[in-house]
Amino acid sequence: MGKFWKKGVSALVVILVLTELLLFSYHIQETEEESQPENEGKEAAQLTLWYSDENMGYYFTEAAKAYEQDTGIKVTARQVSGVDYIEQINKASISETGGPDLYMSGSDILEKAHLAGLASENQFASQLYNSEHYPQIALDAVTYKGVQVAYPLSFETSCLLYNKAYAAEAPATIDDILTFSDTFEGGEGIENIFVWNVSDIFSDYFFAGNYINLGGPCGDDKVQIDINNEQVQQAMAYYQSLKEFFALDPETISDEDVIQDFMDGKTIYAIVRADDLNKMEAAASVGLTTVDYGVARVPDLTESLQTKPLAVTSVVVVNGYTPYPKEAADFAKYLTYDYAVNLYSMVNRMSARSDLNLDKPHVDTLKEIYQTAAGVPKIMELSNYWIQMEVTFANIWQGADVPGELQKVSDLITKQLK
Repeated sequence: MGKFWKKGVSALVVILVLTELLLFSYHIQETEEESQPENEGKEAAQLTLWYSDENMGYYFTEAAKAYEQDTGIKVTARQVSGVDYIEQINKASISETGGPDLYMSGSDILEKAHLAGLASENQFASQLYNSEHYPQIALDAVTYKGVQVAYPLSFETSCLLYNKAYAAEAPATIDDILTFSDTFEGGEGIENIFVWNVSDIFSDYFFAGNYINLGGPCGDDKVQIDINNEQVQQAMAYYQSLKEFFALDPETISDEDVIQDFMDGKTIYAIVRADDLNKMEAAASVGLTTVDYGVARVPDLTESLQTKPLAVTSVVVVNGYTPYPKEAADFAKYLTYDYAVNLYSMVNRMSARSDLNLDKPHVDTLKEIYQTAAGVPKIMELSNYWIQMEVTFANIWQGADVPGELQKVSDLITKQLK
C-alpha cells in the first residue's frame, strides 16, 4: 500500500508542477500580447490627402515631408478636380482601392460630408480647437449639429484698400465716400473714386450680409433662415442707389481689373479679396506700384446701416472611411495647427488660427475682419444659394424692384427647404 501511495504522491506532484508551468507560460504569452503595439500585424500607415485648390499644393507637399520626418508616416498629397468633389471622394471611399484618408474643402460641404460618413469628429476639439487658438467664426465653420467635424485651416474675406495720397484714413461709411466724392477736385491719373466687382457676390455680399441669417451661427439650422426683411431691403436699396454715383459695369468689371487699377494709381477706394493684397505686396516689392495704401474693414453703408463681409473658411476633413483614423486626425491637426504658421509665407493664405504672430503687413487687420465676418451655410438645400443671390444682386443693380427681387429669392429658398 505504501508503495502505491508514494507513486500517487509522485504523480500528483508532477501534475501540479506541469500545471504551474502551463499557467506561467500562459501568463507570459498573455503579457507579451498585451505589450504588443496596437497596429502590430497591420500594414504601416500611409496617408493620402486630396485637395482641389492648385495654390495649396506647395504647402501640402512641404507639410507632408516635414510630417514624415517627424513621425515616419508617409503622406501623399494629390490634387483632384473640384467638380463633384464630394461625390468623387464618396465613390472612391466605397471602392476597393479606397479614397483619401483626409481632404481639404470648404466648410459649406460639411453637412453633406457628415451625412455620407465622410467627416469624422475632430479628435482635438477640446484641447486645441477652442477660443484660445481660433476665433468663433472658425469654430462655427467646422461645427455641425454641435460637434466639430473638421479642422479649420485658412480663410478668405474682403477688405477695403484706400490710397493714402488722397485719403489719410479709412472712411467709416460709404456715405463718407460720397461726401469725399462731392468735394474731390481730381488728381493725376485718378479715374475712380470707389470701385468693387459689382458682378461678384463675394464682393457684393457685405452690403446686406449683416442682416441675412443663413442657418444660425453654424449655418446648419434650417429654422433660422431670413433673407427678406426690412433692413435687408434698406441695404439693397442703398446698394442700388450707388449706380447713380459709380458707373460700374458688371459685364466688363473683374477682380483683376479692380486690383490692377488700384496698383496703377487710378483708384482711391477699392473693395478687394484679402488674397489680392498679396498682389499689392508683390508689386510693391519689385517697384511695379508706388501707391501708398492702407487696409481696413469694409465701411458701413450709413451710420444706421451696418455691413458684414463674407468669409469662406477652408477646412481639413478626416474621412470616416480611413483605415487610419488616429494617424489621419494627427496629420489634420499638423496641417491646421502645428504647421499653420507657414501658410502665409508659403502660399499667401491666412491661417484660421488667431494666436499666430506673423509679423506681416495688414495681417492683424485681416484677422479682425475675419472675426466679425459672415460665414457660409452648410445646409445642403442652400448649395445654389450663391448663384441665386448673385442674380438677385445683378437685377437690383440694374434697377429691379428691391422688395420683389428679395421676395422672389426668399420664396425659392423656402421651397427648397421643404
